[in-house]
Amino acid sequence: MNNTEFVNRDDVANNKNIRNTRMVLGTSWNIKVIKDFPISFALTYQNLANRFEYFDKLPSKNEAKGYFLPNVNLAYKGLSASYSRSVNPPSFSQIIVLNNDMTPTVMVYASPYFENVIRNDFSLRYYKSFTKSKTYINASVSYGVSDNSIISDQYYNVADGTSSRQNIQASDIGSLFWNGSLSQTFLQNKTWRLAASINGYFSMSDRYARINGEENMGKNSFGNISGNITFSYKDNLTISPNYNYSRNGVEYKDDSPNFRSVNNITHNFGSSILVNNIKKFRLEGSYTLSNLVTGIDNKRGNRHLVNASVYYPVLGKGELKLSVFDLLNQRVYNNYYASGNSNGFRTSVNLRQYFMLGMVYKFLNTGDKK
Repeated sequence: MNNTEFVNRDDVANNKNIRNTRMVLGTSWNIKVIKDFPISFALTYQNLANRFEYFDKLPSKNEAKGYFLPNVNLAYKGLSASYSRSVNPPSFSQIIVLNNDMTPTVMVYASPYFENVIRNDFSLRYYKSFTKSKTYINASVSYGVSDNSIISDQYYNVADGTSSRQNIQASDIGSLFWNGSLSQTFLQNKTWRLAASINGYFSMSDRYARINGEENMGKNSFGNISGNITFSYKDNLTISPNYNYSRNGVEYKDDSPNFRSVNNITHNFGSSILVNNIKKFRLEGSYTLSNLVTGIDNKRGNRHLVNASVYYPVLGKGELKLSVFDLLNQRVYNNYYASGNSNGFRTSVNLRQYFMLGMVYKFLNTGDKK
């Protein structure tokens, strides 16, 4: 034990128990007055009772509150919208019963009591398939807001390296998420095929923080957008150029010595190719130019990623496969991030350049009829 004097384990253990009891009464209705316009509605009354038990470390606490929780869903052909309200007890993991000084440079103060969280969620979705034009659209967006949150109130002493923190109740927070996809086939017959698709998603959520007495509002975000074009000639040649954009980071309302906004962005440009029937051989390859962050000062660099495979038929329904992955030995994963009042850079290397000889056997291929 790292504190100044020996203590019994039970004197510092974060013993806690929360018992949640829900009583729910409600009704639901499905209504269809207008053609292609169904409506569903539900209303529940929920009594949420919480018992906080701290095993004689702190006084136990009992509380019970009632909530009316509506739920509405509307739909018209490919468009649907919904609204719902929910309630949940406070996060068990963020409850701390006793002050903790077991680490000599860190003091964690008790934070035993928090309020229930009421959340309102809104969503909108659209899906449509146009058979004649061979166009497919799918999109959805959702937004939720919680009436309160729990944040970490932190203090750092740069002079001696000590710090302290305590979880505290904070104001409401919101979150936004959307995703979508669009695909289009421009040409398709026995000889040629030309198609394109794009899809993506994006998430953003509020992030309150308090460091050294300064409170700030940040927005955590992450997302990805990718698109590709596929061109093929019979079964002999397929070429698919592609692009991928990914982003994650945090944007603070006010930049200061305690808060720095960080964005980690990666661009990938590339293409894949498949060539069949070259004197029984089949060739497959891909190239990606990856532009990514390479240091904590947000410097950027390029990586060239090359993969290739060659196939040769054996044993009737099998193929012998020789592959090389990351031919130029440049694959690496980098992440530039913010945590608390510090920025960080992490790089990791998994499996890089390697060669593999294998065999692919198609059990479902019945072979040519004779």
